[in-house]
Amino acid sequence: MKTELFGFYGPLLSEKQQAYLQAYLADDLGLSEIAENEEISRQAVSDQIKRALVSLDEFESKIHLRRDYLQRRKLEGSLLLKYDSNIVKKLIDLEEK
Repeated sequence: MKTELFGFYGPLLSEKQQAYLQAYLADDLGLSEIAENEEISRQAVSDQIKRALVSLDEFESKIHLRRDYLQRRKLEGSLLLKYDSNIVKKLIDLEEK
């Protein structure tokens, strides 16, 4: 879930937080590895990541991009079962623009 939130809200974080979360969540590096790569303390990396993860949760609690995205996908699945898939796909394409 944190990776999904990072996908939605990553650009709202500082560049450092984005880099640390990218390394931690996507590249699967440990705190020590990130700290070594960045030439900072492990604690500094940990603090930045914790703050960034809290920020992601706060963004989602206010903006709801992930929740709304999941609800749309569920509705689209239901529509695909009931209606012509070409029409539904056109509707999805319009919604994603």
